[in-house]
This record gives sequence, structure tokens and C-alpha cells, in this order.
Amino acid sequence: MAKRTEALRPFHARRDTPAVRPSHRRYQALVEQTLARLLPADAPLALLDFPYYNNPGDAAIWCGTLVCLEARMQRRIIARHDQVSMLSKPIRFPADTVILIQGGGNFGDLWPHHQRLRTEILRRYPAHRVVQLPQSIHYHARENLERDCRLFNAHPDFHIMCRDAESAALAEAHFAASVHLAPDMAHFLFERIKRRPAQTTAVGFLRTDIESLDFAELAMRAGLPLAPWTVPQTTPTALLEALARIPAISAPVRLDTANILRRALFDRLAWRRVRAACKSLSVGERFASDRLHCHILGDLMGIEHVMLDNSYRKIGRYIQSWPAVTRSAYHGDDLQAALTAIGFGEQV
Repeated sequence: MAKRTEALRPFHARRDTPAVRPSHRRYQALVEQTLARLLPADAPLALLDFPYYNNPGDAAIWCGTLVCLEARMQRRIIARHDQVSMLSKPIRFPADTVILIQGGGNFGDLWPHHQRLRTEILRRYPAHRVVQLPQSIHYHARENLERDCRLFNAHPDFHIMCRDAESAALAEAHFAASVHLAPDMAHFLFERIKRRPAQTTAVGFLRTDIESLDFAELAMRAGLPLAPWTVPQTTPTALLEALARIPAISAPVRLDTANILRRALFDRLAWRRVRAACKSLSVGERFASDRLHCHILGDLMGIEHVMLDNSYRKIGRYIQSWPAVTRSAYHGDDLQAALTAIGFGEQV
């Protein structure tokens, strides 16, 4: 185990600067202004692709979307559906419904099940306006991009919100949809989540999936304790998941018992995951991560942190487009610099 160092690398901003609150408010206002242009007045909304899987980052996007649309913009979300219910049988929506696709980082060919749902939505609903909420876009293979161009460009009323400038440039170059640059929906959780007292000095939240640059093992060798980003599967959470998988409703009804129940279960499950993630992020006085929503939630709660990047520079692209407002630093693929910044390791 490498020896810990005491000195911290300076962070680029402080939590108590006067710019903190206006910066978060500005990010929220940009999203609201964009949605106000895209959503016709009084049009009912359908929010699709609920994140059943155990990733608190996507739950944070879902909850932020609810805060934005329902609490702040006073818009009606008449239906919520996940991938299974949408792909199992056709769902009919009232003719004036605007279809919203959950934001995130799965637009492209790295996460094909999400892209399949996006394709099906555009194919099934040519008469509806479809709005893709803020996404990072990445294609590994050119042929996959060209395939999606043919499919997506056939829809006459598709609109894409991109959460970084590079994604927006790609979308503008290849898709016929209108393209709008806007921050991640999780920014709407500002003042709705809180930091808990720290229990240790520093901790790491590092990926091991397809987007990973393999930092986790090296960080552990340097002595940085790692925490899981997925939240513990408690009995109440498992029960919520089971209950939420009720059959989809195909009738074009605005209010019925099943849809009301699905709404309550979906939202409760997402908020449980967000609260658990905030508790995990608060364990250390500071943290290192290569997960975008560790950065966004840490930024909202004012936790010092250092960020590394993922396999296609999603983190750097986002931070460049939307600078953090709390004490954070970005180190790209330089794990040594990140660990030194939070006081761990001489060499990894």
C-alpha cells in the first residue's frame, strides 16, 4: 500500500463563493427555457425509459426531470413507462401527447437496449412530437451512426437535447432533428438533496463496466477505499421493484388506478436510490470518481472531489460545457494526479 500524502492539490472553486447559487439557477433556467420552446402549452406528457436498473445516476436524472416538469413548470405527466412495458405491447397516447425520452448517457451504440427503445419510440409514434431529454451522444462504429441517421431522420417532429457541446455538434451534423444544448436534468435536485456528516477522509467511486478506463484496481493498490455506486438492495426497495412491474396500460386513459400506482412506485423507487447515493457520496470528506453523476451530485452538495474520465471523455466534455461551481478538479486519465489531489499514493 502506498504511503498517503497530507497536502491536497488546490481545488478550483469554493462552496461559499457568491456564484454558487446563481450558477445552479442558471443551469436550471437553460433547461426550462428550452423545454418551454419544445412543449406546447397544456400538452400532456409521457415520460419513457424509467431506469429499473440499479444506477443512482439515472435515478437522479428521473427525479430531476420530475422536479423540473411537475414542481417547477407545472406540466402534466400522464404516463410513465419503462423499457419492458414499452416494448411488450403498443401503448396508445392521446393525440396531443408529447413523448419525452429519459436523459442520460446512452444515446449511441454502447448501450444497445436503450437505443433499441429510442428507435421503437420514433418508429411507433410518427404523429407525436418526441423530445429526447439531455443526453451524451457517442458512437463507436460509423455504420451504427449512419443506420440511426436513416431511422431517426424519418421522424418529422424529433428534437434532441444534448448535454455537452461535442454531442450537440455531432447531432447537428448528422440528424435532421432540432438540436438544443442543455445541462443534465439532475441539476434540478439542488436544494432537494443534502450532504451527511463524513465518516472518513476520502473514498473512490470508480467504474468497472464498458465505459471504464480501469482505474479501480490501481486506486485500490494506492490505498484508496472504494465504495459501490449501486445502492444496497433492501427489502423495501426489492418490494417496490416487484410492485412497479405491473402490466402496462394500453388504453388512452389519463387517469386510472394502474397508472396512478405505477407513477407512485416509479417515483418512490427513484427517490430511494437518489437518497442512498447521496448518503454514499457523503461518506468521505472528498472523493474521486469517473462517474458523471457522482460529479453532479457532489457538486450540488458541495463535496470536494476530483474527476477522472470515462472511455469516451464524457466527463471532460460535460465539465467543459458546464463548469462545476464547488470545490472540484478534473484530471482526465491522470489517475496519479487525482489520487495525489485527495491525499493518496506516491505512485500507482
